[in-house]
Parts: sequence; C-alpha cells; structure tokens
Amino acid sequence: MVVLAEVAAAGDDLAARFAGLGQAELARTGVYCWPQPQVRTLLWLGRQTVHEGEHHLLDIGRAVRSQAAEA
Repeated sequence: MVVLAEVAAAGDDLAARFAGLGQAELARTGVYCWPQPQVRTLLWLGRQTVHEGEHHLLDIGRAVRSQAAEA
C-alpha cells in the first residue's frame, strides 16, 4: 500500500506542475528517446507520462491482488 500512496502523491504533484503551465510552455519541444529519438512537445510528454503511469498502476494493482490472494 505504501507504493500506491507514493504513486498517487507523485501523480498529484505531476498534475499540479502541469496545471501551472501555459500554452507556450506546453508547446516547447525536446527529444524523447524511446523507441527512437523524436522531437516531442511538453504537452505530449505529459500525456505520455500519464499513459505510462496508468500502466504501472495496473501492474501494481495486479501485484497487490496476487499477494492478497496468496495470504
């Protein structure tokens, strides 16, 4: 349960930081290196981070349920 709380806190922090950005800041670009280097906007990076976080939360949920079933 500690991991879930930490992931939730990190998600809240990420949301707060992105909420403080304006359109010009979200349009800034950088190179995202996976699966191959490609120029992406900060808005894209934020969306991708949320997408990946959702996958990790599913994985954590499965692990927690598996441990509970074994107990």
